[in-house]
Amino acid sequence: SPFKWPPVYPRLQIPVKGLAFLEQRSMIVIVGPMARRLEKKVAVVTGAARGIGQTIALAYCREGAYLSLWDINAEGLKETAEEITGKIGEEALLLRTDVTREDEVDASVKMTLERFNRIDILVNSAALKMAAIVPREKRATYHFWEIEPKRWRDLLEVNLTGVFLCCQRVAQEMAARRAGSIINITTSDETKLRRGYSPYGASKAALEAFSLSIAKELKPLGVRVNLLQPGGAVNLRGQNDPSLLPYDAIVPPAVFMASDESR
Repeated sequence: SPFKWPPVYPRLQIPVKGLAFLEQRSMIVIVGPMARRLEKKVAVVTGAARGIGQTIALAYCREGAYLSLWDINAEGLKETAEEITGKIGEEALLLRTDVTREDEVDASVKMTLERFNRIDILVNSAALKMAAIVPREKRATYHFWEIEPKRWRDLLEVNLTGVFLCCQRVAQEMAARRAGSIINITTSDETKLRRGYSPYGASKAALEAFSLSIAKELKPLGVRVNLLQPGGAVNLRGQNDPSLLPYDAIVPPAVFMASDESR
């Protein structure tokens, strides 16, 4: 495989005897006393109430980042915060945010900057899944012409317009400082092109084109834009479906992309 990740990372465990690992292609190099890779960086994570967003938020906190967590699900945000406080001993800024609304995104950016004075990392994880369109048990037989146009628009609003609004607002602050990392969560080609997944697949294909385009705009301004693909469907935390990837499989690349190592 192109990368060999040490077992300490996928399971979010503290390394034995305080040793940290540096990933370099197929090598593992011991680099000495444990250094947190996102120490004092400010990270905005959307969709942080559950799933991939929650997993990344917890990982970033363990790596020393200050967190501004956004989600439309306020109760889910509280659960994420309780875990951060209980297990890691840190606190996070919790902002109930509908990423499809310009006023709410603007307000959340403003409150994050008031609290932390900058934004170093943006992870766009908020998304609607195919369950928002049609139940899993019906996907093998339903046709795209049965999709309610409102549900199609709602999914595209979250998965594409929401990412656009967050990137648009946060990238300006990053570009002014000539530093920052934007990470947009996508999915595999197999999922995008799967029968019955036309709304979700179209939203992620458009997200990828958008990300590649703005990456070219922002690179000269010192801002990195990356797409992060889990490589398949991922278990929710506490779920153990052997046909799905471990819930924390996304952690190593998510930390690497956010860190200065990815410059």
